[in-house]
Amino acid sequence: KGYRRILHDRRNFLDLVKNHVAAPWTDRIGEEDIVLVNKRFVTKDFQDREADIVYRAKVDGRDTVFYVLLEMQSSVDFTMPFRLLVYMVELMRTLFAEADPKERMRKCFRLPAIVPIVLYNGGKAWSCVRSFKEYLAGYELFAPNVIDFEYIMINVNKSDEAELVKTPTLMNLVMLMDRKGDAEAVLHRLETALRISGRLTADEQLQLKDWILDVLLKKVAGKLDSGEMDEIKEAFGTKGVDDVTYAIGRAFDEAVRRGRREGKLEGKLEGKLEGKREGKLEGILEGKLEGKLEGKLEGKLEGMLEGKLEAAKAMIGDGLPLETAAKYSGIPADELRKRLEDGASAT
Repeated sequence: KGYRRILHDRRNFLDLVKNHVAAPWTDRIGEEDIVLVNKRFVTKDFQDREADIVYRAKVDGRDTVFYVLLEMQSSVDFTMPFRLLVYMVELMRTLFAEADPKERMRKCFRLPAIVPIVLYNGGKAWSCVRSFKEYLAGYELFAPNVIDFEYIMINVNKSDEAELVKTPTLMNLVMLMDRKGDAEAVLHRLETALRISGRLTADEQLQLKDWILDVLLKKVAGKLDSGEMDEIKEAFGTKGVDDVTYAIGRAFDEAVRRGRREGKLEGKLEGKLEGKREGKLEGILEGKLEGKLEGKLEGKLEGMLEGKLEAAKAMIGDGLPLETAAKYSGIPADELRKRLEDGASAT
């Protein structure tokens, strides 16, 4: 969204293509030759998806009209060739439908050229194929009879940092600050950008400030408190570069320290909870195991006692005294008498 907002200003768009697109047409267009197209080209296959920015341009101020379709990505999208094709075809369908019916039937009628560009600021290498034909299975067999185009790639993290500083336009300073890196590298680039931002116009300086507050700081906004954000905004409004970078650097450091403290507390809490869970689980398992073993043992003992009781009953049935049966069965005489009485009562 930050790039989209900045690139809606045709001066910034012109700056982007002139400094980062190596094509002859970029030297032949001026600010007066380009117009932002505020029109959506969305198909049923791509609901809620649309090309980010479309500009109509003229070469050397003449009638040679072409369109630049700019798509912005922060992650690798392997469907990009197809997405661009859909956007380009929908734009062509619109232009064809809007053309005079008599004109478009003439032999000399031509649709404007469309130049697709992808602006990528993700950390991973862009590994998607660059030409549409490579998106087709077995294209080698059918070339040159298949649809083909190649989109222009502008990779923020592959741009030359020295060149961005050497030519301090608004787009170059934004791309400089947007490059991936640790907190120290980000702060260094921020300080560099602010020090050379004096070469920008007042309007461009305002856009740069908005980009820093709305884009760069939002990456850590959830970790900054309102007081820290207010201090940074105040520094932008009334103080110099050193104060601004110091305020941001201090806020970053404090956010990191808070994150570490929160991480430690979270780790301790998780450790306690894990210990309780493990203790509870261990208790349940031990209880089940003890119950199972105890049940087996009780069952075994009960079975042995029943066998001895049957043997004692047999001895008494053969006329032996109860004391003798108790002696040979191993059941105490009182216990044997009680069990015999209980058995007789039950019968």
